[in-house]
Amino acid sequence: MIHDLKILPVHYNQIMLGYKNFELRKDDRLYSKYDILRLMEWLPDKKEYSGNIISVNIIYILRYADSFGLKPGYVIMGFRNVNNCTAV
Repeated sequence: MIHDLKILPVHYNQIMLGYKNFELRKDDRLYSKYDILRLMEWLPDKKEYSGNIISVNIIYILRYADSFGLKPGYVIMGFRNVNNCTAV
């Protein structure tokens, strides 16, 4: 499954530089391992997309039930293969 998500420029840039390989999100989309996140850079001041997109594969999911300290209703997703994803 492919999930289209907004991402702020600061986070987009950190992923592009290879420093950030996870996302913390509301667990409202039935995220699963091997899904693709299509992260679309959102410019909040202009209230529009920049046109920059990063696609990544989810390789790890941490949910509230699995973790101490994660707020209910949220998920942390580890990912890899920036811009080189294949749907599973």
